[in-house]
Amino acid sequence: MPGYPYSADEAALAKLYRAKTEAQRRTLRGRINNLQRLGIIELAPGKGRALLYELDHIWRWVLCLELAEFGITPAVQAALIASYWKSPLSAFFRSAQRAVESGKLDVFLYIRGHALMSAAWNPDPHKFAGAPHIGKFNPSDIERVLKWLDEDEHNPPRLSIVNLSARLRMLNKELASALKLSERA
Repeated sequence: MPGYPYSADEAALAKLYRAKTEAQRRTLRGRINNLQRLGIIELAPGKGRALLYELDHIWRWVLCLELAEFGITPAVQAALIASYWKSPLSAFFRSAQRAVESGKLDVFLYIRGHALMSAAWNPDPHKFAGAPHIGKFNPSDIERVLKWLDEDEHNPPRLSIVNLSARLRMLNKELASALKLSERA
C-alpha cells in the first residue's frame, strides 16, 4: 500500500471538503492538527523526517471530518477512533473501498439515535455522548434501516447517513491527483 506525503493528503482532503480559499484550507489544516494532537493517528510529525501516511490514517481523518459535519466534537471523534477503529470502523472503510474497486453496491455509514443537544442531560448517557450507534449498510438494507426511525425508549428516531463509497471514490481520485502534483514539486 503506497504512502502519501502530508501535502498530498491535505490537498485531497481540501478538495473533498471543498476548502477552496487559503483561509478555508488553514481552517481545515487546524482541524487536522487538532486531530493529530488528540491522537487520531499514531504518527508524530516534526521529528526531522518526512512522514508518509497510509490510507488507514487518511480514512481516520475522513471519518472525523464526516463526524464533524454532523456536529460531533473532536473529543468524541478521538474517543470513537480510540475505542472502535480497529473493529469495526476500519472494516467499514475497507468494505467501502472494496465496493469502489469492485463496482459492487456502495457502502453507507450511519449514525443512529444521536442526541447532540440532549446528551448533556440524559439520565442514561451512552459512552459516546451524542453518537450511540455507528454502523454500515448497503442499499439493499434500506427497509431495515428505515425501521430504525420508529421511536423506542432508548433511541430517538434520528439517522444520519454518509455514502462512504462515494466519499472514498472522490478521495482516491484526489489523492492520485495530489500525489502526482507533489511528485512534480
